[in-house]
Amino acid sequence: MDKAQIKIYGLLENYLEYCKTNGFTDFEIWCEDNIDSANEKGLVQDIYREVNHIADKLFD
Repeated sequence: MDKAQIKIYGLLENYLEYCKTNGFTDFEIWCEDNIDSANEKGLVQDIYREVNHIADKLFD
């Protein structure tokens, strides 16, 4: 995994824990303040719909 993937994986772990405690929220918006590069933004763009779908099914 490269640096962007490692960072987004960490955000994903934190996001799922957050949703477990607080309920569903949008992954892309939740990540906004933590994205520092175009690679990170692109990776979030690639996965956010699937992440939201999973979180919606688990936590909504």
